[in-house]
Amino acid sequence: MDRNSLKKNMLLKRKNGEVQIKGQGDSEIKGNSIGDTEQIFRVLAIADEEILVIDCIKKTMPAWMEIEKLDDFTEEKETRYFFRKYNTKQTEYISRNGLSYYQRNQRPLTGDGVQAFAPHVGVGMLDATILDIYLINEAGGIVGRSILTACVDAYSGLCCGYLLSWEGGVYSLRNLMLNVIADKVEHCRAFGIAINRQDWDCDKLSGKVVTDMGSEYRGTVFEQMTDLGIQITNLPSYRPELKSKVEKFFDCIQGYYRNQLKGKGVVEPDFQERGVHDYRKDACLTMADFEKIIIHCILFYNCSRVLENFPYTEEMLAMEIKPYANEIWNYGCGQDGWMQSHQCQQETAYPDPAPEGNRQIHKIRAVGQWDALPQQAVQGAVPEWERMYCRL
Repeated sequence: MDRNSLKKNMLLKRKNGEVQIKGQGDSEIKGNSIGDTEQIFRVLAIADEEILVIDCIKKTMPAWMEIEKLDDFTEEKETRYFFRKYNTKQTEYISRNGLSYYQRNQRPLTGDGVQAFAPHVGVGMLDATILDIYLINEAGGIVGRSILTACVDAYSGLCCGYLLSWEGGVYSLRNLMLNVIADKVEHCRAFGIAINRQDWDCDKLSGKVVTDMGSEYRGTVFEQMTDLGIQITNLPSYRPELKSKVEKFFDCIQGYYRNQLKGKGVVEPDFQERGVHDYRKDACLTMADFEKIIIHCILFYNCSRVLENFPYTEEMLAMEIKPYANEIWNYGCGQDGWMQSHQCQQETAYPDPAPEGNRQIHKIRAVGQWDALPQQAVQGAVPEWERMYCRL
């Protein structure tokens, strides 16, 4: 085969033989054929005396091969058939960047997405992130960047609860569950913010909780929620797009306050570059002041953010449900089939993070009868009870 007959993306096939392929440098690498029967190469580039080829079967790195050694190679129709049959776009993308990158960024999106996974209200997605702003304490000293932990409903996108803290882990989940079941009207009133109950009418735990593979979600402490009838689903590692609702929530919340608080401790994208401004020197907000801002951002997210691609039904259109998270949440809570919750037990509002074996889950029945607990645990050892809800 001469150089004039070569074309880019041409498929070359050789049977019952071996070929000498030049690697990096002047040394030559001897490549064995697949099963000692055939080799199929794809031409990527053509030089004066060499061509750049890639093995279509082994999916190896491209290598340069001399043109004069192409006498035993031919281009046949059966080669193109073999190539189109086994070298699909999916296998090509996976072989280039790996399966994880393909699943995150290149896989085809079919169906209704999250709505197919959560067809009704009651599926909560949990996650935490470090906010891009530095805060100070009451004395004016720099403390650091706070952590926002949130629970977002997968169907409507409503923020069911949040927690702004300095540390994550099991204790942040405990306080997050307290906020989820709290009366949001009273919670906002404590910060001097007046809202209507329809703006944030969420005071029950979700019947199903979706989390990642974080250690705080896979531990025995978080598993105590299953005693309330809650189903816990742990997603695979490095797959944030599977809980896109809560990831988008973090992106929206930080986008709301970033421009308004610029120059007050907000971290810009160039903070890791050499010679840039030290954003810690601009910090001027305390945790209490910043939490008021977060509440206003969450209220805007729940009541004013338009859900453009939400799959409306004919009933929702007839009822003139507005495309806001709180409106869809209120509509979904009144429909059949959602993970409805009833007050079946009254629990302590947090799981006891004691070591396994010494841990005690203090609980009291709705009828007022104690579970089997040591007498010393009942007498003065039980903190103030909080209302908890569980799935039937």
